[in-house]
Amino acid sequence: ILPAAKGITTTDRYPKIRSISGTIQSTGEKWSIVAIAKGAGMIEPNLATMLCYILTDLNIKRPKLQRMLKDAVSNSFNCISVDGDQSTSDTVLAISSQVIQLPNSNGISENGDDDSVDEKAFASALQEICTQLAEDIVRNGEGTQHVIKVKVSGAPSKLIARGVGKSIVNSNLVKCAISGCDPNVGRIVGAVGSFLGNSQIVSGDMEAVARSMVVELGGIEIFSDGCFRLDPAKESALSDYMLDCQLYPADLPEESRNYPPHNRVVDISVRF
Repeated sequence: ILPAAKGITTTDRYPKIRSISGTIQSTGEKWSIVAIAKGAGMIEPNLATMLCYILTDLNIKRPKLQRMLKDAVSNSFNCISVDGDQSTSDTVLAISSQVIQLPNSNGISENGDDDSVDEKAFASALQEICTQLAEDIVRNGEGTQHVIKVKVSGAPSKLIARGVGKSIVNSNLVKCAISGCDPNVGRIVGAVGSFLGNSQIVSGDMEAVARSMVVELGGIEIFSDGCFRLDPAKESALSDYMLDCQLYPADLPEESRNYPPHNRVVDISVRF
């Protein structure tokens, strides 16, 4: 499958391939999923300029496979961003050869949400492989030197949580600060505040929300109780942390930046 993975690349630094396997509980028969993807620029949630082809030999009925794929994409490819630009040219396609048959599911519906144990295992594997490829695309983004991972917890809804995360990763000010390993954490808090203050989906007492919010960068608390929690020692540690998360040495030419030497990310946590 490597020739196919290479054949769909454009500005990608390297081909992206992931695989995962499982076992049917009652028979011990093995099934597998293998997937390839491309994408490096014009990457924004709601897919992007990317292609992803997912192949499996497990015979999952088409309506269920479609539902599983939609859920997996929503929680992976639709959560990433490189440059904030969307495109109409994107595809995620799942195909089954139907070689490995599932045993009788004891009345399990072919179209409903009542999945069997084996189907749930497959759905979990599909989610994992989509998440891995989504992360590969971000790590392979055009000009990418840092990967930012935002975790939002305690938000009133998943939609608001995703909006907070998107406001951070798509902020040019935040990107510039992290790119320069500059602990200008006010830009992170400012990005969250901008979303909460301007979004039409957020209602309520914003001052109370700000007081409840706790923000961490690299596991170091930088904002809580409506105030910044910084000192010179913290700022030095944050700068070193971001420097350590760089994918490549700063002086390494672009043409020499192939597979990244590590999977480290700049972790940002926002709790409400």
